[in-house]
Amino acid sequence: RPLQLAITSMYVSGYLKEKISEAINKISEAISKTNKPLIDPINRLAYSLTKHTSQSAY
Repeated sequence: RPLQLAITSMYVSGYLKEKISEAINKISEAISKTNKPLIDPINRLAYSLTKHTSQSAY
């Protein structure tokens, strides 16, 4: 039972991570067309988010 829960939470966080990175990619694409200086902080945010979610998956 705990193993099933762990696998489920890993799957969920993986799914969320995928959705978050998709959204961030769309946002950064939109911003790259309009405002270059904003891209760097968004990339840093994306990096810290994916790092955080991948750490919490284990």
